[in-house]
Amino acid sequence: MWLSRFNPFNRPAGARPLPTKEIENHIKIKIVIVTLAAVFALAGATAQATILSTVPMQGPMVHIGIHYMNDGLSTNIEVDIEPMLPTLTPLTLSHPGDQFDHTDPWFADLAPSAGGAAFNRQYGFVLDGLSDPLPLGQGIWIRQVSATPGLKAFTYRTSPDTWMPMFGTDGSSDTLQWNLGMFHPAYTAPADIGTYFATYEAFVVDGGIPTGIMSDPFTIQWEAIPEPTTGMLTLFGVGITALTARRRKH
Repeated sequence: MWLSRFNPFNRPAGARPLPTKEIENHIKIKIVIVTLAAVFALAGATAQATILSTVPMQGPMVHIGIHYMNDGLSTNIEVDIEPMLPTLTPLTLSHPGDQFDHTDPWFADLAPSAGGAAFNRQYGFVLDGLSDPLPLGQGIWIRQVSATPGLKAFTYRTSPDTWMPMFGTDGSSDTLQWNLGMFHPAYTAPADIGTYFATYEAFVVDGGIPTGIMSDPFTIQWEAIPEPTTGMLTLFGVGITALTARRRKH
């Protein structure tokens, strides 16, 4: 994806960590690029508007690999997260002019004419393919330890359409009783500039009771890109008009 060159985490193994200021600059550049792309797209979007039947993922999958290891002597859980920084983006920027059907359960949260939240579904929890088999009666659950205020998580699926709070959102349980299948929670946040974090831990249960075997806490992160304001759109419009007039003059 062309935006990957502006991803501060998309770096070769062994490269020096980027300073906080440099990461902030990467984020600002990406915000400008996405906003510019959306502004230009908005001009012709109305004629091509569609009613979306699903919630877009907003980018390629980012795997959170959970690796269960049991060699008969010790049991461990390790977590590996792909180095990519997803973006929480409102529909008006990711799909200019499009809408959700008002009967969809996610309409109230995500539709530009309703809640208009920024959202992302790229993170996918998955059991590592090299994991050892779990003993009969045991499982792995996932608990959200903390999250940036304003970040919400939802269980999302189609057939039937489902949009249910999870990981502590709106009073839901902070723990997912995982069935070990890949799943992509939908995350939302206010459509404004910001960086959001959520920290989790994966732990082994036996008959639904924690065994004390758990992973180290692991954190996932997003940057939020705001919806362009009317003033911003007007400013870009004036700039484009002036540039066009100048080119015609010369």
